[in-house]
Amino acid sequence: MTGQWELYWQQLIDPYGFRQHQGELTRFTTQPKLWNDEEGLNNVGYATMRLHLFFHESDLGKQFALSFPRIFGASQIWIGGEYKISNGVVGLYKHQVKPLERMDTILFTPTRPYVEVVVQASNFHHRKGGIDGAVKLGLEPDIQSITLKQMLIEVIVAGGVLLSAIYHLLLYIMRRADYSHLYFSLFSFCIVVTVSFTGTKPINLVTEMLSYQLGYKLEYIHLFGSALFLFLFYNEMYPSRIHRSALRVLKWLTAASIILILATPVSLFGFLAFLFYAILISFSVYLMIQLLRSYIQGESHGLITFITLAIFFATFIHDIFTKNFYFQSYELHLTGVASIVLGQSLILAFRFSQMHSKVESLLLEVNENQKEIIFTLSEVAEKRSQETGYHVKRVAEYSKLLALKYGLPEKEAETVRLASSMHDIGKLAIPDTILNKPGKLTTEEYSLMQTHVLEGYGMLKHSNREVMKAAATIALTHHEKYDGTGYPKQLKGKDIPLYGRIVAVADVFDALGSDRVYKQAWGLQQIIDYFEEQKGRHFDPELVDLFLRHLSDFLAIRDRYIDTLQGEFEMRRSRPLERKA
Repeated sequence: MTGQWELYWQQLIDPYGFRQHQGELTRFTTQPKLWNDEEGLNNVGYATMRLHLFFHESDLGKQFALSFPRIFGASQIWIGGEYKISNGVVGLYKHQVKPLERMDTILFTPTRPYVEVVVQASNFHHRKGGIDGAVKLGLEPDIQSITLKQMLIEVIVAGGVLLSAIYHLLLYIMRRADYSHLYFSLFSFCIVVTVSFTGTKPINLVTEMLSYQLGYKLEYIHLFGSALFLFLFYNEMYPSRIHRSALRVLKWLTAASIILILATPVSLFGFLAFLFYAILISFSVYLMIQLLRSYIQGESHGLITFITLAIFFATFIHDIFTKNFYFQSYELHLTGVASIVLGQSLILAFRFSQMHSKVESLLLEVNENQKEIIFTLSEVAEKRSQETGYHVKRVAEYSKLLALKYGLPEKEAETVRLASSMHDIGKLAIPDTILNKPGKLTTEEYSLMQTHVLEGYGMLKHSNREVMKAAATIALTHHEKYDGTGYPKQLKGKDIPLYGRIVAVADVFDALGSDRVYKQAWGLQQIIDYFEEQKGRHFDPELVDLFLRHLSDFLAIRDRYIDTLQGEFEMRRSRPLERKA
C-alpha cells in the first residue's frame, strides 16, 4: 500500500488528539521508509504516523484487513478512531518503553468512505526505527490468504529442516565416526531457530514469552552458530580443502561475537550487524572458492555442493540488502535454506547409499547361496587379521556344540554354527590401524571398535533368511554381558538372545586361548578359572556349566583347528596344568 503518511516526530497523538487539533505535522513520508532514512531524524525516539484511506461506496460494509510488518520498538494502532492493537508499551522515555515486535493483521469494516489509520511507535532499543516494510490493504480473505500462505511456506520449510536435523542426528548416533552428520544436524537446528525468528514468525506464541533482548540475542547467536556448523560440515566433507587456520579463526570470531552479543544490549550490538555480516560473507566467499576448486578438480559431488552453497549465499546477500532497505524485494532466505538442506541431504544420502552398496550386493549373494558366502566372508575377516587364524571356524564349531549340549535340535544348532561364523563381520568396517594395533586401544579407538557390532548388524539385518536373521542377532548381541554391563544395549540376563549368549562363551574361550597382536594365549587352567569367575557376570551360568562339563569336546575342536601362527601353543597350554598338578 502506497500513499502519503503524515509523520509527527517526537509526538504521541491518538485519534481523539487529532480531533482536538493537537500535534504539529513534521512532514509527509511514504512507506516503507525507516526513520533512519528521513532527513533530520534518527532511529531513537517516538512518533505518530497517520494515513487516510478512501473507499468506494461499493466497498462499504465489507470486511477489510491491514497487514502490518514489524514495527521497531513498541507500537499501538487505531483504525477509524477505534483502538485495535498494542505491541509492548509505548512511551516518551526509554525506561517507559517495553518493546515487542510482532507482525499483525488487523480486521476492520469501513462504514464511510473516509477511514483514519493512526500508528504510534517508540523505539529506544533497535538500530532501526519505524515500520519495517510495506503495509498491505485488502479484503480480509485475500490478506488472510496471503499471510496464511507465507506462514505455511515457512512452517513447511522449518518442518522439513527440522526433520533433516533429526534424521542426520540419528545417522550420527548410529555411526559416530562420521561427524558430518552431526554438524549438518546442528546446522539444521540453527536454521530452524533462525527461520522461526524471521518472516511471519510461525512460533510467535513462543517468542512472545521471551524477553525482547533475549529474542534478538538468540536470532544473532543462531546465525553465527549455523555458519560455524556449516563450515565444520564442509570441513568433514572436503578435509583437504579447508585450512585449519581458517577454521580456527572462524571459531574464535564466532566465540567472540557470541560473547559480545550476550554481554551487550540490542541497542549496541545491533549497530555491529554489518560487522557480523562482513565476517560471515568473508568466510562464505572463502568456502565457495574452495568448493569451486574441488569441483574443478573433479571431487565427488562438487558441482551440487557448489551450486547449493552459491544459492544459499546469494539469498543471504540479497536479504541483507533487503532488510536494510537498499532496495525493495521479497526476502529469499527460505529459498536458500531449502536449497542447501535439500542439496546436502541428497549428497549425504548418496554417500550413505554408496557406503552400504557393497553390503547390499553381499546380501543378494547370500540369498542365492548362504553357506558359501558366509564362509567366504569369514575367510576375508581372517585375512584382515592374521593372528586370528582359524578363529571363525573354531567359534562356529564351539557354538554348534554348545547349542547341542543346551538341547537345541540339530537343525537349529547348524543355524547357530553358520550364523556364528559372521559374528565379527562388522570388523570389516573397522580400520586396519585399530584392528591390528599391538597393545591396548585408546578410549576413542575402543569406542570405534565397539561399533563393529552395529556395523555387522546393519549389514545382516535386511535379509529374511533364517540364518541371516540369526547372524544379525549374534553380531549385535555377542558382546552383551549377563549382568548388563556389555554393549551396545546393556542387555541383562535372559533379555540377551540365546544365540548371543552361546557365541559370547565360544568367542571368549577362543580369544583367550589364541595369540593376538596385543596379547599371548592364556593357559587352559587360567581360562577355566576365568569362566568360573565370570559365571553370572559376563556369561550365562547354565551355559558355563555345560561348557566346563564338556570341556574335552571343545578342546578336541581346538586341536583340530590349530593356528599355524602359534606353533608353540600346545606347549604353552599344557605348562600351567603341569605346574597346577
